[in-house]
Amino acid sequence: LPWDRVRAKPFNKWTKFSYNMSSLISNSRKRVKKNKRLKKVKDSVDYLLERKKDTLVSLNLKKTKELPNQFRQYEYVLQFLN
Repeated sequence: LPWDRVRAKPFNKWTKFSYNMSSLISNSRKRVKKNKRLKKVKDSVDYLLERKKDTLVSLNLKKTKELPNQFRQYEYVLQFLN
């Protein structure tokens, strides 16, 4: 149908903005290091990636029962994964 399409308008590409990519990356890394929430998320993800590699399960009942308690500190990240 003819009204299903919007005709393209001519435009000029904006070239006045220039940026230093290495400076942007550096400033971003500094902000991330200062942010406590992002540090918590990074620590949680690092821990979970390590746990993913560990495929062995202890037969020691005490150690096996302690495992869920270790995950409680990462509940903040786990809520976003479900």
